[in-house]
Amino acid sequence: EVEGEMFDFFIDTGAQSTGMSYAAGEKLGFDMKPNGSAMGWGGKPVPIFKATATDFKIGSAEFKNLELSIIPADWDGIFGWDLLEKLDAAIDYKNKVMYFKK
Repeated sequence: EVEGEMFDFFIDTGAQSTGMSYAAGEKLGFDMKPNGSAMGWGGKPVPIFKATATDFKIGSAEFKNLELSIIPADWDGIFGWDLLEKLDAAIDYKNKVMYFKK
């Protein structure tokens, strides 16, 4: 849940930062500031923006003023390594379960 709105996120253990799509950022009215570019899928550069979510919840875990990367994408959001580390996440691949220790 971001700013009181529900979104679908997927886990990307290779992503350094948690992010949302440009469309989701627009829907939430984020002030999206240019923040360079990164290599996207297929090795093509994509523009990156940054924004701050004042209220970000995952289950019972709540984060205030969480910085997000905003990129053009056809999905709502990704949980990147920065957030997985804060949650002390563990993934049980065999049972297809993720645990948050915090």
